Amino acid sequence: GIKKQLIFQKIMLFGLFQLLMLTDMKYQCRILMMDIQKSISEKIEKSKNSVNIMYCKEQIQIETTQQHLELMIQEALQILVVQLIE
Repeated sequence: GIKKQLIFQKIMLFGLFQLLMLTDMKYQCRILMMDIQKSISEKIEKSKNSVNIMYCKEQIQIETTQQHLELMIQEALQILVVQLIE
């Protein structure tokens, strides 16, 4: 009844909050990527190979962080849904 509706609303709010945080993280990652790309284009003249390696490492790190965050949010929402059903 009403209690389950309230719990569900809380879950929806929590989910929205998590999505906002994730969007913010992705935005920050994008800014970071732009910074990296900028610093790389400045360094490319000096040495192409080492810069490309650095760029790849940074990109992999950022993508891993995003995937990790998405997994954490999915897990949190699953736990909440299980609690709601019980």
